[in-house]
Amino acid sequence: MDVYRETASAILAIPVPGPGYARRFDGVIDATGARRRLRALSALGYTLPVLAEQTGLTTETIGSIRQGRRGQLRMSANQEITAAYDRLWKVDPLSVGVSAAGAAKARTHATKSGWPSPLAWDDEVIDDPEAVPHVEAEGELDEEFVDEAAVLRYLNTPGAEVTDAERLAAIVEGVRRGMAYIDVDALHNLEKGTTQKWMDARRVKAKRDGVDFPVLVRAGEARHLTKGEVVLMRERAAAGETQVQLSLAFGVATSTVARVVRGERYAEYGGPITKKTTTQPNASSRLLFARGQAAFAKAS
Repeated sequence: MDVYRETASAILAIPVPGPGYARRFDGVIDATGARRRLRALSALGYTLPVLAEQTGLTTETIGSIRQGRRGQLRMSANQEITAAYDRLWKVDPLSVGVSAAGAAKARTHATKSGWPSPLAWDDEVIDDPEAVPHVEAEGELDEEFVDEAAVLRYLNTPGAEVTDAERLAAIVEGVRRGMAYIDVDALHNLEKGTTQKWMDARRVKAKRDGVDFPVLVRAGEARHLTKGEVVLMRERAAAGETQVQLSLAFGVATSTVARVVRGERYAEYGGPITKKTTTQPNASSRLLFARGQAAFAKAS
């Protein structure tokens, strides 16, 4: 059979799979999770070009998914978006190439569009089309709310201006990442011991007001919950508190909270068991320490 030279060259140019190659079946999947992840990252300040760079997709594809113009997308694209989301949601956009002006513009656009940030979603429900973010009541926002973008700035930018509530949230997150109070002092050119004294004062205030103070646990530290803590966590979950609220209050990961309240961990202890649901509201894009108590406000 005769074959055109151009055709033969094109066929021969196709790379031959090497050892260990596994054929990938790239089907399609609902775009809800990808759309929410892209919008949440935009709410943090990530721009389309950087999102495209981080996912390996084009800006046109990212923009189309983010704006809701695609009901489905390739599974491989969804995997890339999910992987990028997992890498970036706790990283300051400025540290991966987003300009300050670009980040501000992205956050403004997300706010006007009503896109909640990553803390609005737990991983177990973000892909569920029926799940909803925790939405805040109109006029409820005040100085006690914390912008998580401000938290990231405080952890990455010397001298970043934040509210007291944002500072507390940032220190809690910094400790979780392995920072010591003196590291925070050094980052912000504060006198040694300043952060320790400030945290002590906040703790005293929380105790005086009879409210929770965030439990400080470093990354990798195992925390065993007592019977009383398990029962209390389950009772608070049954009363409607979110996994992220409980994570902060008890100093454990949200995944641990989920397993505890569903009875998958500490099954020998009592307390109301929460059935897995796809519609329970989750944490929002802004962190609230209402009257010193760790809580999450609603975000539309």
